[in-house]
Amino acid sequence: MENENKDNIQYKPFTVVNPDGGAQWFGAIVLILLVGLFGWLSYKWFDDEPSKSNTNEVVESIPDKTPSAYIHAQEFVKQALKSPSTAEFPLTVNTQEVEPNRFISQGYVDAQNSFGAMIRNQFVVTLRYTGSESYEALRNGVNWKLEELILDNQVIYPAQ
Repeated sequence: MENENKDNIQYKPFTVVNPDGGAQWFGAIVLILLVGLFGWLSYKWFDDEPSKSNTNEVVESIPDKTPSAYIHAQEFVKQALKSPSTAEFPLTVNTQEVEPNRFISQGYVDAQNSFGAMIRNQFVVTLRYTGSESYEALRNGVNWKLEELILDNQVIYPAQ
């Protein structure tokens, strides 16, 4: 009969079996609680997200404004053309930030003249960004001010 009990032993996970056959759940429960406590503490200590109370204080940082400066320079050039809908700009031109928030964009545009012929026009645009440090403000044309526009060696703006 003693051999029958040894053959009918059932193993249960997370239990400690005493030689007398009884199960102790206490050790397994303590182990689970310690692992859970350690996980919660590591989440709280190593959480990289800003706290919910500081979310309004986080300021977006825009690393490079030159692509937006080129896009807005194109818009200023289009306003000076006879047929702005035919304007074709290259993908990239020489656009540089010469001072903080002040840009110069140099390049060319192909557009129809008043006779309908496609003409290449050289341009130099100086513009200033006056908006806040957010991507939404960067896309808004109101935040870009034209300081000077030269089209084919003629000063268009400011008018002289």
